[in-house]
Amino acid sequence: MRTLVVAGCLAAVVRADPPPAPPLLTEVPAALGSVAWSASPADMLARPGEERVVVWLGVVAAAKLEAAGAGTRVRLLCRQLPLDDPGPRTLAGHVFVARRTPPGYFVATLDVQQADADARKFVAALLSRRQFALVAGRTAGVERWAGHEAVRLDTARLELDDALRVRLQ
Repeated sequence: MRTLVVAGCLAAVVRADPPPAPPLLTEVPAALGSVAWSASPADMLARPGEERVVVWLGVVAAAKLEAAGAGTRVRLLCRQLPLDDPGPRTLAGHVFVARRTPPGYFVATLDVQQADADARKFVAALLSRRQFALVAGRTAGVERWAGHEAVRLDTARLELDDALRVRLQ
């Protein structure tokens, strides 16, 4: 099991042996403000100009790399898994029950301080097995990716884990 939690500016150095990760995403950064716990990508696609703070759980479906300053930006297309009981208590407990519903998609970003070749290795490893993405951020528009309309997030916190405690119903 490998967990990567990224906070703030999303600056991280990812090596073969990453340093200890920051604490898990168990609470929403106060700077984000009030969370729209029940908002879904479908809700946000219906109101593309509306900005909301959301916490979404998803499965990484695809990734793209872009140059970003001295590093690389990893953009993750995620298929949302709607939570049965979204809210601060569920987030704090870090055990998730999600519904199998028609998929909604969102895009989260991660800035890594790596050369392009190393970032490509990171993405290949990330996509080699199912990865859950737990994201806290602010909706920031809509984009089309791989045939899906996806809600783009200004990502404030991102947790990636191949063994997050998720039960699908």
